[in-house]
Amino acid sequence: MKKYIGILIMTVLILILWGVPVKAASFGISSSKRQVKPNESFTVSVGGQCIGRVNISVSNGTASTSSVWVEQNYVPITIKAGSSGSVTITATPTAGFSDPDANEYSPGARSTTVTIYQQTSSSTTTQKPTTNTNKPATNTNTPNQKPNQEEKKSSNNLLSSLTIDNNNLSPKFDKNISKYEVNLPANTDKIKISAKTEHTKAKIEGIGDVNLKQRR
Repeated sequence: MKKYIGILIMTVLILILWGVPVKAASFGISSSKRQVKPNESFTVSVGGQCIGRVNISVSNGTASTSSVWVEQNYVPITIKAGSSGSVTITATPTAGFSDPDANEYSPGARSTTVTIYQQTSSSTTTQKPTTNTNKPATNTNTPNQKPNQEEKKSSNNLLSSLTIDNNNLSPKFDKNISKYEVNLPANTDKIKISAKTEHTKAKIEGIGDVNLKQRR
C-alpha cells in the first residue's frame, strides 16, 4: 500500500511542476529611428525578461541617463545625436543581473547604431546661381570672339515696299507676292527700282537703275 502512495505523490509533483510556467530570459536594446538629423533627439528602449541595473554609454551623442533599472520590462531613454556620422548606444548589464526566476543571467552588452544624415537640398540651391553668374564672365573673356556669333539669324527675307519709277505694279504690292508686272512706254530703256526690307539688317540686290532691252 505504501508503494502505491509513493507513486501517487511523485505523479502529483510531476503534474504540479508541469503546470508552473517558465519564463525565458531575454535582454536587448532597440531604437525608435534608423536615421536622424544632426543634433536630433530620439528614443531607445532597454530591457526584456530580466532584472537588474544596466549602464548606458553613447558614442557621438548624449543620453538622458547613465543607467537604468529593468525588471521584466523595457525602459525608454532619450538620446541626442551628434552633428554628423552615426551615433551608437550601448547597454551593459552590471553584476547581479538575473533572469525572472532570480537565476544569474549574463547576456553581455547590447548595442544599436543610428545614422546621422545631412540635408543637402539647401546647399545645392545656393550653388546654382554662382555657376550661372560665372558663365557671362567666361564668354566675355573668350579671345577672338566675334560679337555677332551669338546673334540669332533672322529668317525674314520680305520687302516692306517696292516701286518702279512710281509706276503702278500689277498686282498691287504685297510682301508675300514675289512676281509683278508694270506697263512702260515703248521707248523706255531704263528704269529705277526702289525697295526696302522689313528686317533692318537684310540686304537687297538688283535695285537702283536698271537698263532695259527690247525683246525681238
